[in-house]
Amino acid sequence: MTIFQQPKSYQRRVAAAKIHSCSNRTILYDRHKRKRVSGPLIIKIILGAFILLTAGAIYFFFFFPGWKITVVNLPATLPTLLDEQGAKERLTQEINNYLSNDRLLVLSNSNYFFFRDNELLDRLKIAGLYGNFKVTKDFPKTINLSLEKNPQNFLWHAQNKYYLLNKEGFAQASQNNFINMGYGVIEDTASTTELILDSVTPAIDPALATLILEINNYFTDEAFGGPNKAIIKIDGPKATYVNILLESGAVIQVNFIENFQNQISKLEQAVKAGKIDLKKAQIINLRIKDQVIVQ
Repeated sequence: MTIFQQPKSYQRRVAAAKIHSCSNRTILYDRHKRKRVSGPLIIKIILGAFILLTAGAIYFFFFFPGWKITVVNLPATLPTLLDEQGAKERLTQEINNYLSNDRLLVLSNSNYFFFRDNELLDRLKIAGLYGNFKVTKDFPKTINLSLEKNPQNFLWHAQNKYYLLNKEGFAQASQNNFINMGYGVIEDTASTTELILDSVTPAIDPALATLILEINNYFTDEAFGGPNKAIIKIDGPKATYVNILLESGAVIQVNFIENFQNQISKLEQAVKAGKIDLKKAQIINLRIKDQVIVQ
């Protein structure tokens, strides 16, 4: 029997085809294996980068010492009626106490980005430091505290207690011990025990409150050639007129029945004409229309 054999060249081609097929399967397997490994690796790299960036951002904004407030600029001058050194000491102490506190463990009040001026102002009021304060920030670690004139509020002093009143005559707060940072102070010369602390009933007549604010705004260091800063004295919350004590010693009496500007204009004209010497006059009554009565 004759056995037919394939030519050697054909056998070589078949063997080469088998090798090539196995090689392709190996390559395909290796590629598939590499794809299965590379997917999780990329996710790990991205996750690691995200964690590092998050940690860096947290440190940068929350703990970087460059954002810590270390410079506090206080008002250049404080009211002359106060113990200036004592006022500055109390102000500095309360500000430092606020800056040393943290919110939610990591939100430091001393951090430039997390500092809240309204919280500081509330703390000063609670501590009895009344005043129209304004807080500004200078990047990256400075806060500035200024004291501005406030024409909308004043303090009423009666029986060793101070009340903060607004232009409508409502008493907003009371304190036995405080440092006044710029509000006008009204001295109650009557035996008033206390004022009404009520959001419905005013503590004093609104017309009286308006008159007081007008007086505070008018009498400055320049009034009548100055210095004539006024001290206001009132005979109780139901009084209809106000005594204004000047540094010259004269006492001016005005009421809220007549327009304040009309009353004070009569005195301005008399002083300008040389008819009244504020250094010699004792009591100047402006309450009567078109008249100036001097004692």
